[in-house]
Amino acid sequence: MLGAQFDSNVECFTDFAYIRWHARGRNGDGYSASEIDYWARQIREISQRADVFGYWNNDAHGYAPQNCLQLMRKLASL
Repeated sequence: MLGAQFDSNVECFTDFAYIRWHARGRNGDGYSASEIDYWARQIREISQRADVFGYWNNDAHGYAPQNCLQLMRKLASL
Protein backbone atom coordinates (compact mmCIF):
# COMPACT_ATOMS: atom_id res chain seq x y z
CA MET A 1 0.00 0.00 0.00
CA LEU A 2 1.24 3.43 -0.84
CA GLY A 3 0.13 5.95 1.65
CA ALA A 4 0.59 7.28 5.10
CA GLN A 5 3.01 4.56 6.19
CA PHE A 6 5.35 5.33 3.27
CA ASP A 7 6.82 8.65 2.27
CA SER A 8 5.82 8.28 -1.38
CA ASN A 9 4.35 10.35 -4.12
CA VAL A 10 1.57 9.04 -6.29
CA GLU A 11 2.01 10.00 -9.92
CA CYS A 12 -0.31 9.74 -12.89
CA PHE A 13 1.00 9.74 -16.46
CA THR A 14 -2.31 9.23 -18.29
CA ASP A 15 -5.68 10.98 -18.49
CA PHE A 16 -7.11 8.60 -15.87
CA ALA A 17 -6.04 6.99 -12.61
CA TYR A 18 -7.28 3.74 -11.08
CA ILE A 19 -6.68 3.25 -7.37
CA ARG A 20 -7.44 -0.03 -5.65
CA TRP A 21 -7.47 -0.25 -1.88
CA HIS A 22 -6.99 -3.59 -0.12
CA ALA A 23 -7.60 -4.68 3.43
CA ARG A 24 -4.57 -3.86 5.51
CA GLY A 25 -2.66 -5.81 8.10
CA ARG A 26 -2.96 -9.36 9.28
CA ASN A 27 -6.50 -8.83 10.53
CA GLY A 28 -7.69 -6.84 7.53
CA ASP A 29 -7.83 -3.60 9.46
CA GLY A 30 -9.59 -0.60 7.97
CA TYR A 31 -7.82 2.57 6.93
CA SER A 32 -7.09 5.17 9.61
CA ALA A 33 -8.27 8.78 9.45
CA SER A 34 -4.75 9.91 8.53
CA GLU A 35 -4.63 7.40 5.67
CA ILE A 36 -8.02 8.54 4.41
CA ASP A 37 -6.76 12.14 4.56
CA TYR A 38 -3.64 11.16 2.61
CA TRP A 39 -5.66 9.52 -0.15
CA ALA A 40 -8.13 12.40 -0.33
CA ARG A 41 -5.25 14.82 -0.91
CA GLN A 42 -3.71 12.53 -3.53
CA ILE A 43 -7.02 12.12 -5.35
CA ARG A 44 -7.75 15.84 -5.25
CA GLU A 45 -4.32 16.59 -6.74
CA ILE A 46 -4.57 13.93 -9.47
CA SER A 47 -8.14 14.95 -10.34
CA GLN A 48 -6.85 18.34 -11.49
CA ARG A 49 -5.40 16.62 -14.58
CA ALA A 50 -7.02 13.18 -14.81
CA ASP A 51 -10.22 11.28 -14.09
CA VAL A 52 -9.86 9.20 -10.93
CA PHE A 53 -11.54 5.84 -10.40
CA GLY A 54 -11.34 3.85 -7.19
CA TYR A 55 -12.16 0.34 -6.08
CA TRP A 56 -12.35 -0.88 -2.50
CA ASN A 57 -11.59 -4.57 -2.10
CA ASN A 58 -13.65 -5.61 0.92
CA ASP A 59 -12.18 -7.63 3.78
CA ALA A 60 -13.54 -10.18 6.19
CA HIS A 61 -14.59 -7.45 8.61
CA GLY A 62 -16.37 -5.30 6.02
CA TYR A 63 -14.34 -2.09 6.41
CA ALA A 64 -14.39 -1.22 2.69
CA PRO A 65 -17.84 0.44 2.55
CA GLN A 66 -17.12 2.47 5.69
CA ASN A 67 -13.69 3.55 4.42
CA CYS A 68 -15.14 4.45 1.02
CA LEU A 69 -17.80 6.66 2.64
CA GLN A 70 -15.16 8.30 4.82
CA LEU A 71 -13.08 9.09 1.73
CA MET A 72 -16.10 10.45 -0.14
CA ARG A 73 -16.95 12.75 2.79
CA LYS A 74 -13.37 13.92 3.04
CA LEU A 75 -13.20 14.67 -0.70
CA ALA A 76 -16.45 16.65 -0.48
CA SER A 77 -14.96 18.78 2.30
CA LEU A 78 -11.76 19.71 0.43
